[in-house]
Amino acid sequence: MRRLALLCSMLLLLGAAPTATAADAPGSCASAVSKSVGAWHSETIGSATDVDWFRFSLTSTRRVLVTLGRLPKNYSLALYSSCGTLLATSNRAATTYEEIDRSLAAGTYRVRVAGVGGATSSSPYSLRFRPLASGVVVLSSAAWKDGAGRLHIPGEVYNNTSSTRSGVRVTVNLIHADGGIQKTVTVATEVELLRPHARSPFHFIISAPPDYARLRYRVSSAATSAVPVKLTLTNRTAYRADDGSWHFPGSVRNPNSYTVRLIEVMLTLYNDRGGVFNTMTEPTTPATLISGATATFDLVPTERFIGANRYTTLAQGRR
Repeated sequence: MRRLALLCSMLLLLGAAPTATAADAPGSCASAVSKSVGAWHSETIGSATDVDWFRFSLTSTRRVLVTLGRLPKNYSLALYSSCGTLLATSNRAATTYEEIDRSLAAGTYRVRVAGVGGATSSSPYSLRFRPLASGVVVLSSAAWKDGAGRLHIPGEVYNNTSSTRSGVRVTVNLIHADGGIQKTVTVATEVELLRPHARSPFHFIISAPPDYARLRYRVSSAATSAVPVKLTLTNRTAYRADDGSWHFPGSVRNPNSYTVRLIEVMLTLYNDRGGVFNTMTEPTTPATLISGATATFDLVPTERFIGANRYTTLAQGRR
């Protein structure tokens, strides 16, 4: 089996970045160019000394997701309130997308993009400053058909509230080009108790009309005082087996003084701009653990795994 290093080496045959050359952004914080929020922007790092500075403004306190993606080389991301005040950084390995999730007050903020170790490319990267709506919101989703013709809609929700949420349901409407709703389906998210500012994958598998034009989502949930069961999750190195399949192994330990049952692990694969690529959920072996015991897992997606840029895993169980 050909083992690859976790995250940086599991980039899974990424497609080539766009070759169009974008204009160079200012190289100092004082001259940072203003960019709109919500949209994707493209620039380049053209030399070993090139640094790109941007700024964006908020009119009210918002949770903001800053994403640096489609990286042709290893670049880093930094968020500043003023030119001399660093708030957060993201510097993942290789061409894994960078991401900063932060609550920001009204005001103007600066973002710095730089090559790591002098990395440069004429191919552009993508950058977005995305204020999140309040409530439980859909961060991203994908749509693809399997070999049987069924439509898969994997995605991810984000709990942008101050309370743990239960009963989180995602409803998707399949919309025709004329605006009519052709089909409506609802699924529960994989995470049953979603903490504040936490994420959960979801996954629809449906028979879809062939001529739907777009998808529209609605999320429902309720505040709860219930506390999610604590589990200790450890990933082992992801690898590609001789048959071409990708394996995402690891273990889950029960650190509680009581038995935990119905333990399962959720895998989320992301594309090179941080959007959901695919998801899957499976029980651990065994799925019930007494206090201090450990179970193992080996998640092996059978479709749509080539092309992922990053992955995460989550574990949950019931008391």
